[in-house]
Amino acid sequence: NYNADDLIEIMTNRAKKLDYVIEDEALEYIRNYFEEVLEYPPKNFGNARSVRNYLDNAINRQANRIVKETQLDEEALVRITIEDVEGLVLE
Repeated sequence: NYNADDLIEIMTNRAKKLDYVIEDEALEYIRNYFEEVLEYPPKNFGNARSVRNYLDNAINRQANRIVKETQLDEEALVRITIEDVEGLVLE
C-alpha cells in the first residue's frame, strides 16, 4: 500500500501526462484527505486505481466549473483548483 505522498505523486504524474496542473491549495487538501482515508481505507480501495478515478472526477468537476465561466485563458483550461476537489471521495 502507498502512503499519502505516494498517492499525491501518482496523481500529479497522471495529471501532467494529461496536461493538467493541480494548484498547491488543492494538493494540500488532497494530501490531508488521503492521509485521513489511509487510516481507514474504504472497502474497495484500490490505491493507484482509486487515485486515477479521483483525478478523473476532479477533471469532470473542473470541466463543469469552467463551462460556466465567460472569460477563460489557456491556463484556466488545464488548472485543477480546490473547488474541483473539495468533497470528492476515493472509491
